[in-house]
Amino acid sequence: MATIEDLGEVISTDVLVVGGGIGGLALAIKAKEENPKIDVLIVEKQTVGYAGKATKIGGILAFLGPNDNADKFLEFQVRTSGFYLNDQELLSKYILSSFKAIEELGEWGTKLAKTPMAS
Repeated sequence: MATIEDLGEVISTDVLVVGGGIGGLALAIKAKEENPKIDVLIVEKQTVGYAGKATKIGGILAFLGPNDNADKFLEFQVRTSGFYLNDQELLSKYILSSFKAIEELGEWGTKLAKTPMAS
């Protein structure tokens, strides 16, 4: 009978988050805020930041950068991605806090693919 080591690399972690959508990322951030010394591992089928449920997001984590226009970003998300079904107040809070969360993930050693948004 094969051992677990025969199957490939064995990774140990304190917290395992299955799914890198907004829920998984929020959980990972909250876990690190509560105890910065723990190891958090996010396992995702594709690209971190994509929950597979949002319309037209295309496998990316959309966030507002420090030089981006919050109103324009919100309008795009509401019109194009959410078809006006978004909770616009909650979406606005997410937009304004998203860059800080991305920075924190980077500080924790998370490997993030960084591609500039096309203009």
